[in-house]
Amino acid sequence: MGSPVARSKLQRPLDSYQAQDLEAARQAWAQSLARLKNYVDAEIHKIDRKARKSPSDSRYEQSLIDQKNCIMDELNAVLVPEELDDSAAGLCSQLGMEVNTPLIFMNTANIDGLESATELADHLPQVGAAAWLPKEQQADGFLALAILKDLEQGEVGCVAAWDSSAHNSVYLNRVTQEQERLFLTVRVTVRIRDRFGAKPLF
Repeated sequence: MGSPVARSKLQRPLDSYQAQDLEAARQAWAQSLARLKNYVDAEIHKIDRKARKSPSDSRYEQSLIDQKNCIMDELNAVLVPEELDDSAAGLCSQLGMEVNTPLIFMNTANIDGLESATELADHLPQVGAAAWLPKEQQADGFLALAILKDLEQGEVGCVAAWDSSAHNSVYLNRVTQEQERLFLTVRVTVRIRDRFGAKPLF
């Protein structure tokens, strides 16, 4: 935890939204759709090269064309996403919660299996370590928090100890002014113990 920032209540509040992982997820999905499109195009060309088409060939060809249209629509939506305005995004939030939902993209395709690992760092990479929020100072007094306990089984989270005076920050060592808000960044290191069993489409 660290990087304390003081902002006026008249300013737009900070949140945890960052676009790096969202863009990485968008690119990975677009690549999968492109591979799927190439496969469908290849199947369509196989049928086109036939001298005679059976009724089943014609039905299969039409099915492939319909699939290609769906893929193109999905690919266009991924490459040129529609932006929600604040009023639409606010429908998904509750009082006291951030309007935009933070996202961390865990690309398990780049993670080797446990059997090929020799040390912890070989197969448990940090996810989201390169993502920085607006106004976050990368070298401004981040302190590692001592984890006291994990949450109950079935929940993801933990309870940690924090002492605000340890930051030696002018914002944390005084009473916050009435027209001011104080924001701190909590950076959570996520390590994947084992990859999921999902397989790529193509």
